[in-house]
Amino acid sequence: MAGIIEQMGGTIAAESRPGYGSTFTIELQSTLRRRTTAIRRSRRSPARDQRALTVLVADGETQLRALVTLMLADAGFHVLAAADGARALELLHGPVDLLLSELELPDVDGRELARRAVSMHPALRVVFMSGSQAPHGAFLAKPFTDRELTAALSAALKDGG
Repeated sequence: MAGIIEQMGGTIAAESRPGYGSTFTIELQSTLRRRTTAIRRSRRSPARDQRALTVLVADGETQLRALVTLMLADAGFHVLAAADGARALELLHGPVDLLLSELELPDVDGRELARRAVSMHPALRVVFMSGSQAPHGAFLAKPFTDRELTAALSAALKDGG
């Protein structure tokens, strides 16, 4: 986790006291919005211009899911987040433009989640992420930077546009 934060130009500090627990403080630079606004505007179809693009993030790692959610929200995306495949499928009952899924979710393989998601939303774009394996198709290797994240999403949305 610290490597991802440092790659983004941020810092992480930890404080721990026996009997009181631990506190982690993460500080990130807010530079993502400027770099991604032009990319997203050039990739949008007229129908998508009426609302922010919605990305569903499915990842069992709480800290990474929270970090990716913040990065995407800062870039102007509407973000839904799920810790497992079952919750992701529940969230797919609303409008979703792109699924960003870990390959190894706690309850289902990411490819199976994507198959079910695309059957519900045929126009849905999918990007997989993993720190251990690379499937065919759109893929983001962990750890990744904010630029790599937005480039992967922009490419997937362009291919579907």
